[in-house]
Amino acid sequence: MGTIETLAAKLAEDTMKAMDETGNDRLYVEVGNVLGASSQTLEEAFLTEMRVRLSEATARRFLNAKLAEAHELPPEVDRLRVRDGPVRRAVQEADGREREPGGELGAQRAPVQRLEQH
Repeated sequence: MGTIETLAAKLAEDTMKAMDETGNDRLYVEVGNVLGASSQTLEEAFLTEMRVRLSEATARRFLNAKLAEAHELPPEVDRLRVRDGPVRRAVQEADGREREPGGELGAQRAPVQRLEQH
């Protein structure tokens, strides 16, 4: 990564944290305006980094909602075969039971563990 991309990525990461802390979901626009006054190139790179991070967060919320929705299905529908991977491990951690790779998920209900945001 070049200097501009590195700076934009770090600033976007810090801005996301500041947005979480302050509750100001449009803070990145203000930061972009400040950047644009001195460097349009850095502004564009920063806004691209922000769009990517915000899109990822939206997709992650959607995925978590779908996982929660799937977990609420009746037991006869809830018996999915899940290969070894992050979804299987998240379900195992959520209900505290070990399963063999490729094993069936049982009818026992437990809260779905939310995936972390990056």
